Amino acid sequence: MCMSCGCNKPNESHGDDRHIVMQDIQAAAEASNKSAEQVVDNIQKAFQQAGSSGEPATSGTGTSRQ
Repeated sequence: MCMSCGCNKPNESHGDDRHIVMQDIQAAAEASNKSAEQVVDNIQKAFQQAGSSGEPATSGTGTSRQ
């Protein structure tokens, strides 16, 4: 699913590159020499860690992708 919205379409960005799609997860896995499952687990852990440390989970700055 468009990992962000839950539409059950793994690579559908809905015309907005800010959505996280499976291709992004796979690219991150390749970049870090990890499995896609490890990347998702690491993202979840980082999100939980950011929440428990008092840091905002989002910065509001967005990211730029090509």
